Amino acid sequence: MTALRTQKKYDTDPELDRYCIRLPFSPAMLIPARPAMRAMYALTPTPRGVRHTVMHSGSLRLDVFEPLACVRGLPCLIYMHGGGFGYMAAPYHKKLAAVYAREVGCRVVCPDYRLLPRHPYPAAREDCLAALEWVEAKYPGCRLAVGGDSAGAALATYLVSAAKPHELCFQLLVYPVCSAAGNSYSVKRYRDTPLWDSRNNSVMWRLYLAGRNRPDAAPMRARLPETIPDTYIELAEYDCLHDEGAEYAERLTAAGAAVTLVDTRGTFHGYDIAMNAHVTRDGIARRIEFMRSHFTERKKYRG
Repeated sequence: MTALRTQKKYDTDPELDRYCIRLPFSPAMLIPARPAMRAMYALTPTPRGVRHTVMHSGSLRLDVFEPLACVRGLPCLIYMHGGGFGYMAAPYHKKLAAVYAREVGCRVVCPDYRLLPRHPYPAAREDCLAALEWVEAKYPGCRLAVGGDSAGAALATYLVSAAKPHELCFQLLVYPVCSAAGNSYSVKRYRDTPLWDSRNNSVMWRLYLAGRNRPDAAPMRARLPETIPDTYIELAEYDCLHDEGAEYAERLTAAGAAVTLVDTRGTFHGYDIAMNAHVTRDGIARRIEFMRSHFTERKKYRG
């Protein structure tokens, strides 16, 4: 996988400058990149205070992160990594999952779902639903929530619709993929932003839908469940997905959901990769506080 250095064009946070690169997104790049990405993921050490275990449900791999301090009665977060439905989990996803497990005091289950270009919709959805069923069977009665970033956030919304009524404590959506329409202002404007832009986004949807009309694939068009858990949505300023994330927050609010919307500044899509940057640390701290409070509070639903 070859990343292309880009000239800084937007007023992004200086601590993110080293990540001002453009990642290619095409069928020719996705599969060849996987051996290197899998090796980097495997070589990334698990942060202290966390146990990382690889489990399986049939052919589906599940990375499970648990705080060493306590493993009994843990709430569970099913977290779907981003990557345009085509890139596998990055090393920073491993670190994020471990930090969430340790700081929130929960079990984090990350499904290694099937990817583009060989597996268009609904393959990833089916794998994430299988992960939900696996968690329900292995940890019956646990407090449960779902989350994800980018394409993983879209997958998380599928689980909200599939979960039992009043089962989920919350959903956590970080710079979410929400719409295949491609007609928002931010999609039209941000064609050259770091890490992800509207050109990559267009290729992603073309591969994901594989020429089929599937309204249920995009959260903005999918039918909302009758009960919607409290929702955290975090947006990046210079992101082609910014406006659709804001519109999805409005849609959930109109349906009666309690939505916490965080609009970060100086950021671009995928900025979690810079985990030591202050803006990233602040974002992670906000998510941790939201998760802590919603795992411990009585479940709240609207709708």
